[in-house]
Amino acid sequence: MAKKAEGARSALLNYLLAKNPSLREEFSVLDPPEVPPLDPERIHALAPFMANAEANRQRIEALHDNFLEHSPARQRMVFRNSSHQTRYLLLHTLVNHAYTLRFDDPKAGLAEVELALTLLPDLDPQGAPEGFTQDLAAKIHAVHGNFLRIHSRLAESAAAFSLALAALRQGTRTELERAQYNELAADLDIVLGKLNVARNKLNQTVRAYQENRHIRLPDALIRRALVASYLEDYPPALRDYSAAIQETTDSRLVLIAATNRAMTYNFAGNPRRALEYLFALEPLYKEPSAKPFIPFRDWIHGQIALALDWPDEALAKLTAAMDAFIAKDDLVHAVLTGITLSRAYLAAGNTRELLDLATKLETMARVPGLLTEQTAAVLFVVAAARSSTLTVVAAAACERYLRLSPSRRDITYR
Repeated sequence: MAKKAEGARSALLNYLLAKNPSLREEFSVLDPPEVPPLDPERIHALAPFMANAEANRQRIEALHDNFLEHSPARQRMVFRNSSHQTRYLLLHTLVNHAYTLRFDDPKAGLAEVELALTLLPDLDPQGAPEGFTQDLAAKIHAVHGNFLRIHSRLAESAAAFSLALAALRQGTRTELERAQYNELAADLDIVLGKLNVARNKLNQTVRAYQENRHIRLPDALIRRALVASYLEDYPPALRDYSAAIQETTDSRLVLIAATNRAMTYNFAGNPRRALEYLFALEPLYKEPSAKPFIPFRDWIHGQIALALDWPDEALAKLTAAMDAFIAKDDLVHAVLTGITLSRAYLAAGNTRELLDLATKLETMARVPGLLTEQTAAVLFVVAAARSSTLTVVAAAACERYLRLSPSRRDITYR
């Protein structure tokens, strides 16, 4: 399986380089870090617990699917009547499976992690090595906080991450556990505009993941690149996106990193390179697994078309993106796309369509989930459009403010 995945990654990179030979120097292979030796005392403490855990793992995965079909009362009864190791592994399975739903079904992911939260008090700390139960609690609270952020419930997200940090301080206190917390907590810092805080957290996460050859290193690199891009520090952002592509065998992560890389080229003032990069990804966007990311691609494509002074293409891409975000009930991204779309209407001289867009934006600006800065910026665009005083420069300034202020949202990666 590993060889097959590595072959798929190599084939993808070869395709990108064949289509764009000028990109070759950007994909230099990174030297893998040394794998540190495991602590013998930790191995001794874990041995009996994990021996039984491995024996139960396949049974737990089968139990997980049936468990979700039970009523809440039945779930609680089954959980309480199970051995500690079964309960521990079932909670791990619930939170891990919930996290995989963040792209395709974040509502279901939130429901599943909240189920894990309701069961957590019935986990006996005495049944596992010291600190393990608190580590698991920290993970559940952090994943819960991440889903709350995705749903724009920012105050609740912050509270969840506070609970995760409190549990983490009572756990095993390893660098890896801290790194996993920092990886998710940084996403909330990004949304709240605490970019330097997020960058420090992600620096620690990347170091720990490199030292432990952790599977989530590409995810952390993508997050760190996003922060650098928001800080308009483009060279390290581009390097981290390239490193993420090198490190992963997951085609969806390659797609995310490469699409965000195209976005960064555009932000850095190189729209033609951005478009070249985006076109090279078309084979990946035809895969069924790419469907959740198509609206983001169209949004970025529309921004690039605007930068190249192609208003008709920008209108088509941005309209498709905004409609898709509205259909997904992702009104935050719909609003941000709408601001970009206002620039396209101005560039094309479409006054009537601009007024229709202003009505849509006003409605969306008043829904829960937007921060104060977002609402104010959107209503400014609405008022200026209706008074015929909105200019391309003003709309672009408003769009940049939304991208660089505490009201930002990540572009394709969650």
